[in-house]
Amino acid sequence: MFNHRTDEYGGSEENLARFVIEIIKKVRQRVGEDYIILLKINSEDDDPNYITSEQFIRFCKSAEQAGVDIHPFISI
Repeated sequence: MFNHRTDEYGGSEENLARFVIEIIKKVRQRVGEDYIILLKINSEDDDPNYITSEQFIRFCKSAEQAGVDIHPFISI
């Protein structure tokens, strides 16, 4: 909704998630496998231009693959 970039951090769904996924990977590298990484994100908004439930689920799966252990969310 707010990201109108045209570089590798904007445009496609994958690119929009790239910044957070890169951070998760770096954190996982630094803390190792014995440290729990929690990611809190909101999943829905009343704005039709915001992230959909399907996009949210895909993002959570990507976050898990990148190293997140827990991802509680708030559905507004």
